[in-house]
Amino acid sequence: MFKSFIGACIATAAFAADGVFDYKKNGADWGTLAGNELCGNGSEQSPINLNDWLSMESKDLAINLKANTYIDYTTASMEKKGDTVIVTTPNGEMELVFNSGSTSEFKLAQFHVHAPSEHTYRGYSYDLEMHFVHTYLDGSLGAVIGVFFDRERGGDGDNLFIDQLNPLWTGTGTVRTNKVNVEGFLDSLNMNEFWSYDGSLTTPPCTEGIKWSVLKEVQPISDVQLAHFTALWANNAAYAGGNGNNREVQSLNGRIVYKSNWSDPANKIATIVLGVLFGLTLIALCTVCCMMKACPNRLGLAKKAAATA
Repeated sequence: MFKSFIGACIATAAFAADGVFDYKKNGADWGTLAGNELCGNGSEQSPINLNDWLSMESKDLAINLKANTYIDYTTASMEKKGDTVIVTTPNGEMELVFNSGSTSEFKLAQFHVHAPSEHTYRGYSYDLEMHFVHTYLDGSLGAVIGVFFDRERGGDGDNLFIDQLNPLWTGTGTVRTNKVNVEGFLDSLNMNEFWSYDGSLTTPPCTEGIKWSVLKEVQPISDVQLAHFTALWANNAAYAGGNGNNREVQSLNGRIVYKSNWSDPANKIATIVLGVLFGLTLIALCTVCCMMKACPNRLGLAKKAAATA
């Protein structure tokens, strides 16, 4: 347990931002900061805009949470920092299966939040995005599972997991909470439908080589719950001019975004419509061809043939 805690502390430090930065331009100026040049000239930066229509479907992708490694904490350390809310959770291991069929193993270090979301879906920003940060088993930078929360698309009821962060709103600095059900929450999520791509940290130094898995399913959050976060960032004029703590969307630069093999009603409808249109077009062409052969006089083809002879 002590070894896991030390590893989590190292990982948290590794994922921490390098130097002083802010969200006044939502990260557009980070590349000008000494030591953070990768934020401006990197080729695999995060976040990105997600679009299932433009993503490549893969049947190999998988997120396999290892049983009895993630836990429901009876007490956990959480901190309300200037740029995020972070909860240290040094227990949990998972295996990711990539499009190539290759696999890698990771361990959980912490989770934190951004409001509004950093990744967008077809240009839409969700109310909040939670990042479950994992490292490789040797403690080096590894992978992130992204989870969306939104009142409109996920539901506006109270979220029990978000409720467990309530001690943050009454405490200062690092506080302890009596319960954080990480295992229960992750087990409740649909891990079968998600996007997978190679990206980066979304804060300086914007280190690349991060394996991103962003879940499609959107979780509920109530107005009251969301207000705790937006009061810190998006609705706080004193914080970055009222911007949220979300980095602007980055260019794909030719990267392929994969999606797990999910069933999308919109895609099914589009496929049916295109199929019908193709079928009607084919019928029309066949009809014209038949008329040209069967009724050349009506089409004026016989006279043209005679004149040519």
